[in-house]
Order: sequence, then C-alpha cells, then structure tokens
Amino acid sequence: MSNQKFVALSIGPHGFTGYLPTEKTTCGSISAYTSGYGDPDLSQAQNGCVVIDTRPAEKSEYFTKYVLAAPLLDVDLKGDEVECCPEPSEMLASGVANNVFGAMLDYHKQLKSSGKKIGSLDKVSPSFLAAWWIRRGGRAGIVKDGNVIWHKGRN
Repeated sequence: MSNQKFVALSIGPHGFTGYLPTEKTTCGSISAYTSGYGDPDLSQAQNGCVVIDTRPAEKSEYFTKYVLAAPLLDVDLKGDEVECCPEPSEMLASGVANNVFGAMLDYHKQLKSSGKKIGSLDKVSPSFLAAWWIRRGGRAGIVKDGNVIWHKGRN
C-alpha cells in the first residue's frame, strides 16, 4: 500500500484524512486511510482525487451538527450511489444502547425518521459527500498535477 496515492481527501479544522484505494483480498475488501495534522501533501494524491474541505463551514453555528450528521465516505461508490446502513437487529441495538455506538445508532435513526434520505451511518461516494459539504458551506475540488482545482460553487 505504500506506493498507492490518495483517491479522496477530507480536510477539517484539526487535520486531514487521506483515503487510499480499496484492496480486494480473498477474504473481502480492505479500506485504508491515513490521518495527519495540518494540510496534506498533495504529491500523495492521484490526479482526480476528490478534496473535501470542511473548514469554511466551521464558521456556521451548525458546524458540529453537520459533522455528526455527515454520511460516511466510501471510495468504491460512484456518483449518487448510496449504501444505506442496514437496520441493526434488536439484540445488537440493545447491546450498544448505553455506549457511543448506541448514541450513533440513535442519531442515525433520528435523521432518517425526520425525513432525511441520508443518515450519518450511510455510505456515499466522494463526489456525493463533496456536494453535501458544499451545500453546508464547505468547499470541494479535484487534484490535478499536485494542485487542487476548487469547484466554483458556493465556497
């Protein structure tokens, strides 16, 4: 994996996460990412890498809510594809009811029951998540030759 380049980058107020291509193995798929402080080294990103910068949205009074409500990134999904979180069994839900995982499940259920199509535990493509953050004041772009070409929309 050391020679692989990022296919997606997420930059926030406290650092970044770089997502690597999913590796297919005989036992399934392995998703890999790395995190760091400051700005990422764009030489580690392949051309076409989607960059999502949530820092401009930090000014919003709703930023914490946005972070908690944001769907999960899956580099294998394309375009508007969404992989919805399956409904957990009653046994699983009761087993995690009193810890952070239970709180995450509850919040996901609240989002879905309030009419949101996408919940915080659903997986979306890099381009879908980029558009999601742009609508909330973030910005997004694509890496080309070691530089980010930022989307000219709301950012």
